[in-house]
Amino acid sequence: MNAGTNSSANTSQAPSVFSQDPVYVGRVPTSKATESACFICGSRAERTRIPGEAILQVFMEKQVWVKSTNRVCRNHLNGNIFSVDSMQLIQAHGVGFRMKPDDIGDLLLHLINDKKSSLRIDFNSNDLSEDEYKLLTGISKNNFEDLYGILSGKMRSSHNRHPRNALGMLLMTLRLDLTQRFLAFLFKTQQQVVSESIKAVSKILEDEFVPVNLGFSHMSREEAIRKHSRKFFNQLFEKPEDTLFLTADGTYLFIDKPGDFEEQRKTFSLHKHRNLLKPMMIILPSGYLIDAPGMFYADSNNNDAHIMKYIFKNTELGTFVEEGDCLIYDRGFRDIVEENRRAGLEVYMPSLLPNGRKQFTAVEGNHSRRVTMVRWLVESTNGRLKNVFSFFKGTIVGSHKGKIKPFFKIACALLNKYFDPLFNDAEKHERFAEVVLARLDMPNLLQSRAEELRLIRMTGKWQRASEETVGNFPRLTWAELEEFTLGSYQLFIADKYNKQHLKHDSQYTIYVHEDIPDSMVRGKIQSRFSKSKTHSCWLEYIPGQNGCAAIKGWYCSCKTGARIVGACSHVVSVRYINTLKSNASK
Repeated sequence: MNAGTNSSANTSQAPSVFSQDPVYVGRVPTSKATESACFICGSRAERTRIPGEAILQVFMEKQVWVKSTNRVCRNHLNGNIFSVDSMQLIQAHGVGFRMKPDDIGDLLLHLINDKKSSLRIDFNSNDLSEDEYKLLTGISKNNFEDLYGILSGKMRSSHNRHPRNALGMLLMTLRLDLTQRFLAFLFKTQQQVVSESIKAVSKILEDEFVPVNLGFSHMSREEAIRKHSRKFFNQLFEKPEDTLFLTADGTYLFIDKPGDFEEQRKTFSLHKHRNLLKPMMIILPSGYLIDAPGMFYADSNNNDAHIMKYIFKNTELGTFVEEGDCLIYDRGFRDIVEENRRAGLEVYMPSLLPNGRKQFTAVEGNHSRRVTMVRWLVESTNGRLKNVFSFFKGTIVGSHKGKIKPFFKIACALLNKYFDPLFNDAEKHERFAEVVLARLDMPNLLQSRAEELRLIRMTGKWQRASEETVGNFPRLTWAELEEFTLGSYQLFIADKYNKQHLKHDSQYTIYVHEDIPDSMVRGKIQSRFSKSKTHSCWLEYIPGQNGCAAIKGWYCSCKTGARIVGACSHVVSVRYINTLKSNASK
């Protein structure tokens, strides 16, 4: 762009962002800068320049500046803008960039004066596409219409606020965490109008939408079992089909430091060293949020167990559950376990490591793994909530203090109403359950053998492995690896361990024992949490065979490494040694 360029001409296309004599623009987060690979996924395959519309899209939605010299894979674009999934992947990498002064002026003119700009948002028109609805609100166009039907007739329309745009303002606040001032700019109205619109829509949805999509009274116990039970849970815990399973966990919503001293103390978490509020998420086996009570303070009077006691006493949860129903907890709920069991409820929680011990026994680890095989659902539900609605991901500003609870309820109800289940039964889950139940109370025979033969000690009989000594190590497909670990999380972490240890300056050390050179290997794995700590892993196998059956046993020195109900990520990382020849990471 040249200094003499007419501003009206510049509004027909996105401005360029780099030219001669640039100036430094500080404080603005910037994306990763690269021309040799896609700045999103790192691929070096066919790439293209980033359209100006896409640069503006990222800037307005995520307040991150993408340099126009970057390159991107074509499959990340939907026309001239980024797809919804690609936008989720774009993150800030640095701060500040350089830009020609004339270009800055043109950019401002482009944002302010172009009435046809994509930044002019009007949900009362037909201009927004399906992808744009999902980008701006987190839900589809049809879902938006369904929500609007609730508002229709309950909100009056004025020249500067249509109920459809009022709904859009609330959803964009939840989805993109935009300030009211910025929303006023996007909707070409005043901040006061935005504030009143969000307040009105929030009240209607809180009264009309939330009660039929969230809460212990919006669905009967029988309906919850019929619609949201999963066979895997019943098989894994050996319960009849009419058993209700509930998984509970608190989540953190970080807030600005309150001005009131008492509120500062109550909201300050000694665990997170930040001010926060804690709602409790209680989900069914499908990932459906049956209720999300809260907001609770973060002080010592409100740990997970105390919050759960309050919920049993002050909500319909006590009458919703029946004797024999199952509760899935983590260790933070340990103070309520006996109380629940006295009430006739079954409680499952990962084992607690006694003082003075550094490792769970095999049986303790096995029972803990059975619990964690289903507890991931509540973590995923929390993650989906914050990924879809960014309002809850960062620090919530003080001006939203009174709106956090209704906003959270509305967001949870939206997930229940318009999003697919997080978990459905599959054929592999039946096999997983059979493996778990068969091994649940079994000891780790390799651990016992290693201790008996003193293989735990790093003596001179352990020699570094070579390609020749481990070339007959079993090979497993990805599906077989999932059966080996009984899940995918350990594979994800093992891959990261593997990439770390295959770097030139790392110590990825594999050993074989001179007395059993072709049927057992030992690995030394650097801890991901401590630079001074390593884990030792042992794998016993049948030479020359492939598949899970070829792995006879495994043991790791980590806290959960004695279990045989699924292997830990350290053991899985050692399993990769059969690809040392190609220096592969899988």
